[in-house]
Amino acid sequence: MKHSVMRSHHPWPSGRVLSLLSLSTLIVLPTPLARASQAYDSVATTSAETASYYLAQAVPQTILLFETPTYSVRVFQRNDRTFMNVHNRRTNVTEQSGAAADVDLNQTTEGNWVNYTSFGNRDGQAVAYTARVSRNRDTQLRIVGLNGEELVEEDGQSVRQFDIAEIPFGQERLGESNRNNVLAFETETYATRVFRREDKYFMNLYIRETGQTRLNGAPAELAQPRGPNDDRISYVSGGSSDGRPVKYFVHLQPNGRGIVEMVDLNGEVIFREANITRVTENIPAEDAPYVVAVFGDDDTLTRVKTFYPEASFERSDLGTFINVGDFRNRDSAMARVFDLRGQGFESRLLYRRVNYR
Repeated sequence: MKHSVMRSHHPWPSGRVLSLLSLSTLIVLPTPLARASQAYDSVATTSAETASYYLAQAVPQTILLFETPTYSVRVFQRNDRTFMNVHNRRTNVTEQSGAAADVDLNQTTEGNWVNYTSFGNRDGQAVAYTARVSRNRDTQLRIVGLNGEELVEEDGQSVRQFDIAEIPFGQERLGESNRNNVLAFETETYATRVFRREDKYFMNLYIRETGQTRLNGAPAELAQPRGPNDDRISYVSGGSSDGRPVKYFVHLQPNGRGIVEMVDLNGEVIFREANITRVTENIPAEDAPYVVAVFGDDDTLTRVKTFYPEASFERSDLGTFINVGDFRNRDSAMARVFDLRGQGFESRLLYRRVNYR
């Protein structure tokens, strides 16, 4: 009955009906379709325009659907966000289900490829799933460990749906997925990833053995230092563990080690574990804890630039100063301070949010 109501208000072209029917034989998506029907029924007495709006919000739009010898891959959009499903037909296991996906345009000598990448867990290992598509409908699925090990690479055999209007060919989005990553590594228990979108931080945290998600795209922020000697770069997000609220910290230590830490509301560290895989990091300069400062005017800046062309004015609680470099390591920062002092400049080492001489 719901289908007949939908057809009476929204007649679809026959080609669209056939497309949807063919999709239903490949992938069963009862939950989104049920929500779409419920959304429509709840506004059946309102205008057709309002009903169309609710349907558009509830029904995911498939932009890419293809099969490899082993996998079925679907990329879709809902509420202006992109998601991915990856189903292993041989094992009948859905390895990715509605996982948030980043979009990356990779220009090669072979032409433009658009990459959709999501992150998940496979056999206890944190991995990246990348669905690739070219203008001429070539497709490929790659599964790569966070340590760079290539686990799966299969070319698509059949493309069931290809919505070129929604695939960003030709847009200047080179390397967006890689640029979004801020910090990623695995510990004995967890796989974690901190990433950035539109100057906002988010955090993923998975249990490696079970694949259970602790955090999935949870809002995160740069953590305040815990004391004057805390020179780690830390990101924090809120969550729960065993039914109690906790804060999850992901630290990058000065020696390059990664740490996952769980802290309760009393400030007690209830879990702490170091990385066992290579740490992948792309820390923004403004997150580095040490700043080399020179105090002076425009003439001073001009003279500093003869030694360090990247120097520029910066405003802080201490006033305006010349930033001559952001550093994660205190010794490296102090070496530059001494060099500047040797050139006759009034230079000091600043710790973000804490003033050091």
